[in-house]
Order: sequence, then C-alpha cells, then structure tokens
Amino acid sequence: MSDYRPTYVKLAAVAAIATLSCLSGAYGEPLVADSELQAAGLTRYWEANIPLSRGDALDEGFLVDDTLYVTTTNGTIFTVKVDVGLIRWAEKLTAAEFRIHRPSHFEFGDGRKLTAILTTDALTMFDHATGDLVRRLKPDFPMDNPPVGVGRTLYAGSPNGRAYSMVISSGCSTGLLKQWEVLLGTAITARPVLYGAGRLLLATHGGDVVSCNAANKQFLWNFRASGAIEGDPVVSGGDVYAASLDRSLYKLDGDSGALIWRHRFPCRLVSGPVVIGRTVYQWCDGHGLTALDATGGTAKWNLPDGADFLARMGTQDAVLSSGRQLMFVEADSGEVITRIDAPNLAGAVTNPDTQALFLVARDGRVLCARPADVPFLRHQRVSAERARLHLPADAGKARTGRKSAGESGPATGTESDPFRSRRDTQP
Repeated sequence: MSDYRPTYVKLAAVAAIATLSCLSGAYGEPLVADSELQAAGLTRYWEANIPLSRGDALDEGFLVDDTLYVTTTNGTIFTVKVDVGLIRWAEKLTAAEFRIHRPSHFEFGDGRKLTAILTTDALTMFDHATGDLVRRLKPDFPMDNPPVGVGRTLYAGSPNGRAYSMVISSGCSTGLLKQWEVLLGTAITARPVLYGAGRLLLATHGGDVVSCNAANKQFLWNFRASGAIEGDPVVSGGDVYAASLDRSLYKLDGDSGALIWRHRFPCRLVSGPVVIGRTVYQWCDGHGLTALDATGGTAKWNLPDGADFLARMGTQDAVLSSGRQLMFVEADSGEVITRIDAPNLAGAVTNPDTQALFLVARDGRVLCARPADVPFLRHQRVSAERARLHLPADAGKARTGRKSAGESGPATGTESDPFRSRRDTQP
C-alpha cells in the first residue's frame, strides 16, 4: 500500500485557463478538423484545454449527468461542465500508479449534490458545484467500484462477496455505519444499480443477478448466468441487461428476473452493454461492436473493428474503432459513412443520453461536437455560466426535508427473506 496522501489543493487558475479557449482550440492543429466534422454532419461546439503539468497527460473521461470527469496520468481529476466546456474544479487525488474510478453523483441528506470518487485507499466526497471536500471515508472492506447512494445512505458491492448498506456518520472511525450486509458468495466488482421503487441490483462473479429491497435487503429475485458478470449491468425501460463471461448478453424482466432473451457471442463479454432506445450495443473482444434489437435480441449489425459506442447523433452512431478511428455509421444498418483518424485520443467517452460527442486527447484537449443544426454556443452564455459556475444547483430553493426513496430504515415484520441476518444494524 502506498503512503501517498492527497493534498486537496485547489487549482485556482483552472477555470480561467480553460475558458479562454473554450470556443476554439489553442494548440494550432485541431483535434479533429472542421471539414471532417462537417462531413459527418457535425460542428465544433466547444473545445477546452486542460492545464497539465510537465510530463502529465489525460488518461480517461467519464460522463456523469451534467459533468465530464477527466483524469490524468499523475492522479489528478478535472470536472468540466458539459453544456459550455467550463472547468468547475480539479483535485490531485492519488499517486500516478493508482487508478481513479468512475465518479458517482448523489443527493446528500442536507440537499447538496455530491460527487463521490473512489481511489485505492479512500472514498472521497466533494461538493459537486464547488469541489469543496465534504468527507473522506475509509471503508473497512475492499471496493472495485464507487457506491451508489440516496441521501446519506450508500450501497456498495465488494470483491469479498458481500454487499453493504451504509449510512454516512461521524460517529465511527470509518465514517460509515453499516445498516445491513449480505453474503452473495462470490466477488462483486460490477457497479450496483438503484432502480424502480427503491430496488437494488447486484451482479456477481458467480453469475448471479440479484434484486433486493434497498432499504432492508428483502430478497426480490435472482437470475443465474453460466459465467461471471464483470461488466456493469444496465437498467433501461424497467428491464435489466447483463453481459456475462459465458459469452451471452441477457435481457431480464426488472420486476421478476424472468429471462426475456439471450444473445450468444463468439467470445467472453467482459464489459457491460450500452442501451439507447430500442438498440443495445455490446463489445466482444475479437468480434467488435454489435448492435442488437432491444425487443427481440437479434443482431442488427456488427463492426469487426468497432471498440466503443460513443453517441447517437441523429440517424447515425459515433463509434471508436480499435485502431483509434472515429467511425460514423448508419444507426439502422451499420453502414460506415465516414472514418476520421484520431490517434491522440486518450479513450472513449460514452454518451447514451444526448446528441453530443465528447473527445479527450492525451495532450489536454477536450472537444464537444454536436449536430450541425444546433445553434452555436455564444460568448454571452459562457460568460453567464462562468459567473455562476460554483453556485450550488439548489441555491435559493427551499428544502422540504423529506426523505428520498431508499433512505428509510429497515422494514419491520417477519417477511420471509433469505438475506435476513443477525448482523443487521438499525440506522
């Protein structure tokens, strides 16, 4: 274990440096030429330049709600407001040899929106808007993915084969008071999912997909695949999609766990799917990217050199190839419209929710491209957003004080529950 200690020093000049060039690049050669974007029916919406120290480079990008999180090879994370390309805040979190996991968002008990970031030795929580440090938690069990949360309650899976419900509390050494835990028998490295009316979805290396009541871990249903599930499951339209090392992608009924369809691939599925409307995208090593019909599970098309789905842009899909090319293909047929060489990309940023393409380059450039018919981003809007950049999202709004779904304590009663144990703790 490294003895690295994060400093949490604010990078005060970050926003100013980035916003000077948020409407145009400052590196001479553009990350992607305007003519190439135009050929794909896109336009450069904004381009930000992340200020990097000597020898540092951008590593990964994660899109979470309204924020693009960009990590660097030296252990720093930058947060970019996706609608205007302004950097909110940045933090040096960990040593260079350790990975920064995909952040999570949740509403804290006092109404604040928090960003939770998992590193090797801690779960650190920041105010989403300002970047102020809120809590640094030290779970007494290993985690491979950050927890999901509602209010002060967090839900996490662990490689030790257990799932936990915890309340953030200053009354214990770890900062987390366990409400309940359940032994599922094999490692849980996929991200848990909160869905429906207070339900928690967990997937294990034993191939189990388990749904339970988040408040009291009451068992709802279980489905078992023939191989481990390492990629994150997805809930869309009330149904569950899970990719397994048994070479199969499963669609399950979210209420009962009943199998709706199973699509078999020629290789093990180590990552989870992306679901957009009636299309499911699944990558398979050696087979490329496949688009499937979400209703029946039949293949619509396959790109042998496709690696990552990026975004749906009107009637076409943006895909990153295994050879670091941007491919634009017809969404229905998979026919390739154009290819753009992009060797400097740090990696893929998947955006299943909006028509915006985000590209992250190793040299610090971050580009947002949108369909050509979208109005240009104006300087007046950027200036207005800069003025309120660090204001909380709920500033000026009255708080109701009501509990959110999943925040209540364990239910009472004697309902039959195979997860019930004597180790449950009242919140």
